[in-house]
Amino acid sequence: MHLAHGSLPTLKQTYHLDPNHVGLRLAVLFAMIVSAGLGMFVIMPAALHVLPFTGVPELCFTVVGTLLIGIGASWAVETALRSIWPSGRVLEVEGNAVTLRRPSAEAVTIDLGSRTNVLAWYFVIRRGRTWVPRGWYCVACCLTQDERVIIPYSFVKPDIARAMPQWPAFEELISRKQAPRPGEEHLLKKVGEQGQIRAAERDRWEDGVEMRVEDFAAFVALLDARMPDWPAAGTAE
Repeated sequence: MHLAHGSLPTLKQTYHLDPNHVGLRLAVLFAMIVSAGLGMFVIMPAALHVLPFTGVPELCFTVVGTLLIGIGASWAVETALRSIWPSGRVLEVEGNAVTLRRPSAEAVTIDLGSRTNVLAWYFVIRRGRTWVPRGWYCVACCLTQDERVIIPYSFVKPDIARAMPQWPAFEELISRKQAPRPGEEHLLKKVGEQGQIRAAERDRWEDGVEMRVEDFAAFVALLDARMPDWPAAGTAE
């Protein structure tokens, strides 16, 4: 779908990307392992010297205490590092330009004042992860211009996603592995018609940039405010 473009103000908006980047996840995992080890072999034995636990209560106290220490330490490390250890990738919006800047690659800029193709979709998280609960949505939009592509995405609670501007423009990506329920056989046809979105999802997996929930919502609102007819007006087949 192609969008009609309005004039954009020159105020620059900068969004820091990849809040769960690999370095951060490894640091959190390391903190959990080290703190759990300290809890198991240092802190809990010291605590048991002054507590009247023996047998099963002693074992339960040790296991629960170790888990709490590991989880608490990893949470503290993650909270502290998020604000001081960004991934280095940012998405900038200034005037008509949407620019993806990366430390080890050339910047990618899309001029919203020129012909731009936009796809928007989401799918339901079927298997929860450490930082993404089951049932949340992965929401994404793909901006394409000539050979330049920028694919922001985020993991969002369903109610927050449905409150975003232009939510009807986000098409649900139907999994090929998910068998339609009785009465939903029409979904088979829809799966066959989603080749373009499925290809964009593969690109998101390889080259997408994750945004914080509030930043993705703000980015969509920014596009919506500047493109009031999205996605209906200006659409080209």
